[in-house]
Amino acid sequence: MATIIANTGSGNYNVGATWVGGVAPGSGDDAVIPASAVVTIPTATTVFARSLDVQALGTLVFASTTASI
Repeated sequence: MATIIANTGSGNYNVGATWVGGVAPGSGDDAVIPASAVVTIPTATTVFARSLDVQALGTLVFASTTASI
């Protein structure tokens, strides 16, 4: 279990480069999307996290109705 923080800027949730340390969150991790970060869950993708914290001015985008947490 770890706290995984998104880089500022934008990227897809399931891509390591979107996250500090280069690893996307897994089912036992706490995911944090800080201010100035825009993280997108791409079409037809399921992502995992133990918890998800979208902080003030952070953004989580669902690319379509087939994406899920």
